[in-house]
Amino acid sequence: MVEVLIVLGILVVLATGAVVIVQPSLRRARSDAGVAYVINQIR
Repeated sequence: MVEVLIVLGILVVLATGAVVIVQPSLRRARSDAGVAYVINQIR
């Protein structure tokens, strides 16, 4: 049983780490898309 808990804990840590790594790049992509949209509207 202890091993299962350890594995689950590791998976949770990896998942949260992946989310922390992915979110800033998603935000950056979204802001880039917003900037491109505004520039196209100005033209």
